[in-house]
Amino acid sequence: MKKLELKHLAPYLPYNLKVFDDYYSEIRYLAALAFSDCGIVKQLHYPSQTREYNEIKPILHPLSDLTKEIEHNGEKFVPIEWLNENKSVRLIKVINTGRYEVFSENTGTTNIRFWEYCIIEKLFEWHFDVFGLIKDGLAIDINTIKQ
Repeated sequence: MKKLELKHLAPYLPYNLKVFDDYYSEIRYLAALAFSDCGIVKQLHYPSQTREYNEIKPILHPLSDLTKEIEHNGEKFVPIEWLNENKSVRLIKVINTGRYEVFSENTGTTNIRFWEYCIIEKLFEWHFDVFGLIKDGLAIDINTIKQ
């Protein structure tokens, strides 16, 4: 099983990522990442409190939400449509084995590892699960959180 690591959280830092704090059973904002002698420590929104990496779970959109309307910073939009209109890239949905996949015409693949970084950066900003953390039980699907 994978473990939540610095490389999984650092790209989301500039974008007010919400995390679930297991210790307090509360949703908070990830404010900073810091190192300690015993490993990586995450400081949450409240500066006086810190949590070990295994005590928090980021709250993220699964990649399947790319084709659905989401709300981010009070704005509602369909991410795949926004990317096609604003990033000079071409992402399309394709049906493969009964499910939607997002295909980059620029790189000719559905594999996110080969997509342009400008797209990946927007996915971090919109809190999409770029690393497959939901599947590994290391993050929470935003669609399962009661608002």
